[in-house]
Amino acid sequence: MRTVTGRLGGSYSYSPNVYQLFPWMTVDATHQLAIKHAAKAVLDARDKAFAQDTNNTLAILYDPDLMPKVLRAAHIKLDKAVDMVYCYQGTHEDSERVSFLFKLYESMR
Repeated sequence: MRTVTGRLGGSYSYSPNVYQLFPWMTVDATHQLAIKHAAKAVLDARDKAFAQDTNNTLAILYDPDLMPKVLRAAHIKLDKAVDMVYCYQGTHEDSERVSFLFKLYESMR
């Protein structure tokens, strides 16, 4: 996000063409289902956190020190499902993931 989006004031600014920067892989039905279920688990964990405390915001939920364990676990599972499709075996460092995606993008052009 920090690499491919702009900023408006102190916030990141998204536009539809941001997603055109990411290489899309062909995904078989098994992997599609795994990603779909993992993404749903992330949304469900967020919904549960919002229901438990109406003062929660995305900023609170994604604060590294405050993130609910169930939400963190759901994101880890989603990351693993997506990593499998992309054959990514690196670390979970943002810079390494971005580098991997840009190299993949370049090879697909």
